Amino acid sequence: MLCERYYPAMAAIAYCILHDRHLAEDTVQEAYARALEKLPDLRKPEKFTGWLKTICRNTAINIARQQKRTAAIEDAGQLAAPESKDTALHDDLHKAILKLPEKSRELVMLRYFANLSHDQIAEIAGMTPAAVNAKLCRIRKKLENTLKKTIDKEGEK
Repeated sequence: MLCERYYPAMAAIAYCILHDRHLAEDTVQEAYARALEKLPDLRKPEKFTGWLKTICRNTAINIARQQKRTAAIEDAGQLAAPESKDTALHDDLHKAILKLPEKSRELVMLRYFANLSHDQIAEIAGMTPAAVNAKLCRIRKKLENTLKKTIDKEGEK
């Protein structure tokens, strides 16, 4: 029951770090296994959400490090398929999200990719729902400005 309840949030956190949906899903499963092993060590059950989030984040970071060590260098001469405007805008948005600070990126992923409510995000992030809402508003404004600058630069070319 706990796995089902926290899975979307944990997957969003892992995706935030790994940028790969399948790898994020594997990471969540690994994080749950680690949490199960360490459950007897949890001294404050009311801190379960934050504790689980930390295990998931650390697991994702460890996997990201392993990926960097074993990743092969991609062929730089590979030709890319022509992009549509929607694809280019999607890519620009994705790049802008990746440039956000980790905490901001995590809130975006929890809200818009895991589709969690402000109350659910507040519980996971250790914030109030009002603070989550305010922070998301600032993040959206920042993303909007970043995308406008990107579009303006592309228009100048």
